[in-house]
Amino acid sequence: MNDFKFAFRQLLRNPGFTAVAVVTLALGIGANTAIFSVVNAVLLKPLPYYEPDRIMTIWTDNPTYNLGFHELPPSQHDLIDWRSQAKSFEQIAAVSSATIDLNRGDNSQRVGTVSVTANLFSTLGVQPMIGRVFTAEEEQPGFVLLGSVAFVLLIACANVANLLLSRSAARRKEMAIRAAIGAGRARVIKLLLTESMVLAVLGGLAGLLLGIGGLKALLVLSPPGIPRLHEAAFNGWVFAYSIVVTLATGVVFGFAPAWTASKVNLSEVLNAAGRGNSGGGRARSFSRLVAAETAIAVILLVGATLMLTLVGLYGVVAYGASQRTRELGIRMALGAQRFDLLALVIGQGMRPALAGLACGIAGAFGLTRFLTSQLYEISPTDPATLIGVSLVLAIVAILACWLPARRVTQLDPTFALRAD
Repeated sequence: MNDFKFAFRQLLRNPGFTAVAVVTLALGIGANTAIFSVVNAVLLKPLPYYEPDRIMTIWTDNPTYNLGFHELPPSQHDLIDWRSQAKSFEQIAAVSSATIDLNRGDNSQRVGTVSVTANLFSTLGVQPMIGRVFTAEEEQPGFVLLGSVAFVLLIACANVANLLLSRSAARRKEMAIRAAIGAGRARVIKLLLTESMVLAVLGGLAGLLLGIGGLKALLVLSPPGIPRLHEAAFNGWVFAYSIVVTLATGVVFGFAPAWTASKVNLSEVLNAAGRGNSGGGRARSFSRLVAAETAIAVILLVGATLMLTLVGLYGVVAYGASQRTRELGIRMALGAQRFDLLALVIGQGMRPALAGLACGIAGAFGLTRFLTSQLYEISPTDPATLIGVSLVLAIVAILACWLPARRVTQLDPTFALRAD
């Protein structure tokens, strides 16, 4: 219980970091939950028929005409031949939808209709709720999205993990002190994982609210004709799924940063703290982190264009810039001008971001080659997409450097000098 209280206090002391992390997780978990609600209703939930796993849909194909699609409705002659010759199917029924004009006096209304063969009800193993089934004499001839969910959540986990890794660099002194007073590595990992779980729960609660709104938007914006879409709802299965996702997310994004933060060189950290300097290693580590985050963002944006990717990049870069408050206070006290400080922070922040852009573009080439068959009018090396993504990420990185630096340069230098 003490660990949870401490975790809450730590998160309240860092509202900016907490807000970015919770929003990132909420976007990932919310989108995940909303889409799973649809997938569960449309794909996973068993059909309300007898032995639904034995029901199959049959189409025809005519490669001679190369029409670009391979699901053509069979003809009436096909249906007759299949019924007489098929050995793999117990029954073969047909269904076809159409619209007709319904006349009621002077009023005419266009309504949807379904034409079926007489054996459709017996094939499905159901009985009509009203009236009776058709007879053979009355027969009319007629014919008849889950991996992305995990991808969205993986992006959220990667972004929050990068945020925690960035934050762990600023907490090396705290971890060293804990080690000095007897805290073992397992104890430190447990403490940091508790913070991650608290973040995950907060993100999960916010994501649940976003998921409810997202599901309503999906139901409104989805094209007509998707079977059983109206059955999509937040039921017990979806709620249980969101709980499992939330807890798993906390472990996934929290373990690697906790493991990294628990490895501290006690004498090195305390000596650096005594000199008032965190060392160049921390700056180099953060630069590599920014480059990696930017590269990941390029690849993911080219493949999916997700808002939570931009939130993650902004959070990592902005948090790193905000950690330079004391350094900028010293520079202001020594006479550095505001414009020079802004140029320094933006220049140093953009170097790893530009390196990450270059690596990300190279990775995006490989990703888009893999996804070419799934992208609409996008070539594997589509320049417009790569240029657009690069410009968006460059603007996000500039803003992430500029806004925290601008806020610091507006402070009194003595206040900035007291920053930890």
